[in-house]
Amino acid sequence: MHPIKFSIATSHDIASAVPKLTYLNGDLVDGQIIFTADKDEGSLTANVVNYKGSELPNTGGMGTTILYAAGIILILAAGAFLVMQKKAENK
Repeated sequence: MHPIKFSIATSHDIASAVPKLTYLNGDLVDGQIIFTADKDEGSLTANVVNYKGSELPNTGGMGTTILYAAGIILILAAGAFLVMQKKAENK
């Protein structure tokens, strides 16, 4: 995962009858991204690339490992039982 951290700096002209945004900037703190500021719209835009794959955190701890192991053991036991049952039928 590649987190992007940034800060937004603005300045307003509040002395006029119609307050207006005079400065807008996205300052990058950490990561790689390019911001485009539009003072008239009052917005910052950036292109974010979405990569394939997942980087989800491993949750569940030992509980999931035990469940995986128990499931594998049950599948192997069922397979062994079927093989032994097939051999007993052939005799």
